Amino acid sequence: MTERNKLADDLLKDITKRIDQNAEKTKGWGKAIKLVFTDIQVAYWAKLAMNGKIEAVEKGTPNQLQTKEAVATLSMSTDTLAGLLNGSISPVAAFLKGNIKIDGSIDALMKLATAFSVK
Repeated sequence: MTERNKLADDLLKDITKRIDQNAEKTKGWGKAIKLVFTDIQVAYWAKLAMNGKIEAVEKGTPNQLQTKEAVATLSMSTDTLAGLLNGSISPVAAFLKGNIKIDGSIDALMKLATAFSVK
């Protein structure tokens, strides 16, 4: 496993932990998202249960997870997500610079972002 792939796995574990700890904020949401790391061509599909916690996660290539339904797909590099989670990168600035691409519902992602505790 490369260093970038390990970083991607660690970032997903961090997101899962944050969402589970803040489950009250996403209670009743029950949707799935996809996260595509453009620098390593690895994707994750994560489904939230109605209780607000992560119910299921799948990892694969973007093509392998292409048919998985999701309310939105976020595409970015591992460094961008790491910066978002540690607060060194502004989500709005990253989006405006094109470092984050969103396919799907931005409104749904805004609700989910509160569970990430993104600064």
